[in-house]
This record gives sequence, C-alpha cells and structure tokens, in this order.
Amino acid sequence: MDPGEELEERYDATLRAELAAPGTRPLPDGFPRPRLPAVLRQSIVAASKLADPGQLADFYCERMPRMLVDQILRGDDPGNRLLWMEIDPGRTPRLTAALRGIASSLAEEGLPPLPGLRDLLEGRTCAARLAAGTLLGSGLPLVNAYPAHRDAFRRELEAGAEPQELLDRRLSGNLAHEICHGPRRDLAGRPAPWLVLEAAAIHLGATAFPRHVVPRIAGEAVPGVALFVVVGEALARLFGRKALWRLCLGESIEDGLGDRPGRVLTAAGWQEWMLKPEPPFARDASRFVPWVKLADATRGPSPLAPLIDRAASLDPARSVRELPDLLQAAEAVPWPELPWWHEDPTGADAHLARAAVAGMSSIDVLEGTFQTQPHRPGRLHLDVEACLLWRDRDPRGVGAGEPARWIVPPSLCRRLWERGWRRSSIDGPDHEELLDRILEARTWTSSPS
Repeated sequence: MDPGEELEERYDATLRAELAAPGTRPLPDGFPRPRLPAVLRQSIVAASKLADPGQLADFYCERMPRMLVDQILRGDDPGNRLLWMEIDPGRTPRLTAALRGIASSLAEEGLPPLPGLRDLLEGRTCAARLAAGTLLGSGLPLVNAYPAHRDAFRRELEAGAEPQELLDRRLSGNLAHEICHGPRRDLAGRPAPWLVLEAAAIHLGATAFPRHVVPRIAGEAVPGVALFVVVGEALARLFGRKALWRLCLGESIEDGLGDRPGRVLTAAGWQEWMLKPEPPFARDASRFVPWVKLADATRGPSPLAPLIDRAASLDPARSVRELPDLLQAAEAVPWPELPWWHEDPTGADAHLARAAVAGMSSIDVLEGTFQTQPHRPGRLHLDVEACLLWRDRDPRGVGAGEPARWIVPPSLCRRLWERGWRRSSIDGPDHEELLDRILEARTWTSSPS
C-alpha cells in the first residue's frame, strides 16, 4: 500500500468508527460519503519527504472526520438543524448574489463555470450537502459551523432569529468560499502552496461578493481572511485574474501562474512549513509582503534573480534543503529593486488601491465567536517606500489581521515618491482624500522638474 492509500485507509477507519458510535445518524440517501480530500492527501505525502508528517496525518485523518461526523450527524438542536434546512434562494440574498457573482466573474475572464454551480443556483440543497460537494468540504467540517458557532446559532434562533436570514448572514460566506475551491476532485501535479490556493479562492469570493470580506454588518464576512485577500489581489495584479482563478478550477500552479513562479512559490511554501511542521495547512498570511515580493521577483530582473533561478531549476524538496529562506531573502529586497515598482500603473493597480483603503474598514474580534465586523478606522498611515497602508491598532482587534494593513501598488507609490511623498498619516475624515491622491498618481506621467 502506498502512502496515499495508507492515509485514505486511516481516514476511512476513523470515519467508520465515528459513524458506528451511539447517537450518530446514518448518512442520508444520496449524501456523498466523506473522504480525505485529494489535495490534502497529496500534500501530506509530499510533506513526508521533508519531515515527519505525523501531526498533519493526525489532524486530517482523525480529528477532522470526527468533527465532521459530529457536525452533521449528531445532535438535534436548532443550530444543527440549520445545516440541514433547505435553502430558499429568495430569502438568502447574500448566498444567491455570491453564487451568481462567482459565475459572472469566471465568465468575464473567459473561464468555464465551476462544475455544478448552475445546479446550485437552480436546484434545492442545504448547507451540509452544498459543502459536501466541494474540494475540502468533501472530507472536512464546514468552518464557521464548529460547536461554538452552532451554540451561537441556537441562541440566536431561540431569541427569534429567522433561520434563512441567520444562515445567509452567518454561513453564506464560508459556503461560497468552499464553492470557490471547486468541486471534490483528484489533483493533477504537485499541490500548490496552501497560502496560494486559499488566496485564489478568497480572491474569487471577494470579487463575487465583497461583503463576504469587508462586511456591512457583523457576522456576514468570512472571518480573519483579510491578509489572504491582500495576497490574492496582488497575485491577480501580477499574473492576471484569469491565471489566479485557474487554480480554483483544478489547474496546477505551474499551469496557472507559469512554471517559474509556480516552482519558486511552491519551494517557498514548503520552506515555511518546515519552520513549523504542524497543521493546519491553511496558515495565516502574516508574511504577506515577502510572499508578494517573491512572486513579483519571478517576473523580471531583481537582486533575487540568481536565487530564483536556482529555486526554479530544483525539485521543491531539494530547494527546501539546499536554498536559503526564499521569503526571508525577498523581505530584505526594497520595492524599488523589484519589477512592479518600475511599471506603469494599470486599472488593476487602481482596484488594489481602492481595496486597500476599504480594507481598513473591518476588524477581527472575539465576541462569543471569532468574526469580522465593520469598523470606523481612525488614523491611517501610508509608507510610500514600503508600499504599505495600515491603521492604528484597536484594542478590540485580535489575530494576525490586527492592525489592518495592505499593500499599496508599488507602481503608484513610485509616482508618489517622485512627487516627494514619503510617509503620511491621515485622520478619519480624510480617508477618501488619501485614496483620491493615490489614484491621481496614475495620471502623472513624469517627475516634476
């Protein structure tokens, strides 16, 4: 039995034991039997060539199937029943808008629709079945529906919340995100870095329905994903939305972003995992700046070129062992020495600048459950040479996304730099003025004399 088959058997053994436990309902007719997602199987097998993958295997082959069975097949309180309630598209406007937005966004880039998306728009389903048909939901519990969340759902329902509205507000973002990962499928080629896969899916979801990232009301956003959105926005600018979203359709990172970027980013992903070889694989994006710098450096001349050439020529396993830390090396390179800084600003740069300022208007908090809420930022800070916008830390904020910070397009920052901008701090009422000034730089064609 090869390592992948051993992992699948271990997952299946856990699943069988959980399904046989007292108090567990059988899987309903027609419900797809959970399985270890292929992308995780291949990732764990690849990890075994670099280090002991024991914690990964324990997490995904034992803990996750136990949590999945508990989530969908045990208990009968209102929070559990919410997952099996038939979704009414007429009373779930966020979810409906997100699904339509996913379809239209892919179509605008000339990409095929995600398999099964039309059926979701036109057919009858529930949250449990909808998640079970997706790449990761085929074997993992739905995020944002863990026990603490279901307890919160129960309290809201007992207090009089309308079930369809509650599902739409609290679960539509995570359901749409799982759909953006695509349907359950086998994986061709090497698995992409988890950060890149998450960034692609989250970026598609944010494009389809922005309120699932920057909420207007508490609880409607996918919690804690802002820094993944930064990476997604930057990768979409560097390689194009079409290239990035091809990963959601099951294409390899080499086919999507190109062989050179794909191999280099894959090596960086494994190097980062080696620093802390434990689950979950969906690591936070706190090192978003060096990730984006490294991706940018794969596109043209920079001080990183010799290191990138070596990373692109080696098998990822050898890159991990033989090369210095790629992200650390990228972090040390100033933006003016990278390709993006020297390019003419584009419409994608203007979009990213708007997203950066909008991203200041949300905050991750822990109020019963971890969630992203609307926020009125006070003071914003712009460092032109660092190409970074951030707001003051808020004492309520938690997690890697506090304080909120975003990359401002280097091509725009270069033109601000040429006009004498270095650092600026802007009070709340002047946020739109700051955005207008950043966008105005797109029209400047040369430095002042």
